Amino acid sequence: MKKSLLAVLLTTLLISIAIDGRSQESRPVDAWNWIIPLKTKRADVENAFGTSISDDLSHPFQTYETKFGRITVVYATEENERLDNQCRVGKGTVINYSVSPRKLKLSDLFYDLTKFKRDGSAAPRELVYFSGSLGILIDTTIEELQDYTRVERVVMLEYHAPESFVCPKWIRK
Repeated sequence: MKKSLLAVLLTTLLISIAIDGRSQESRPVDAWNWIIPLKTKRADVENAFGTSISDDLSHPFQTYETKFGRITVVYATEENERLDNQCRVGKGTVINYSVSPRKLKLSDLFYDLTKFKRDGSAAPRELVYFSGSLGILIDTTIEELQDYTRVERVVMLEYHAPESFVCPKWIRK
């Protein structure tokens, strides 16, 4: 009796771990949300996504093709490059980046949209969400499906340093 109970508990635990692991893999945002503007280095990005598909690898804008979509990263091109917020970052540091995902619904992002300002003035079926405090812009389009339901698809996401970011003294002007 005790062995069968232990076997059931162990099986249940293993199944829940497998399901949790699958749900993490199915979240495309997990493929890029580890990139932190003004902190992450080019070597880390290339280690994750491979070599850029851009023609000129010395250009500050580099694009990476991933299974979830294209990621375009803007890197600092000089050592101690001074940014608008008075920070100085090292060559190859991510300044900001954008993601053009494949088939991603807004609801799949798991962001708290109450922290975003919504603007629908761009085009009839296009909505833009922006959070300066998070440093995230989300561009979406409303798509009507065959069953006449609507889904809001993500066209592009942009990630910047949050507005409240204060440059640490050690990387200031």
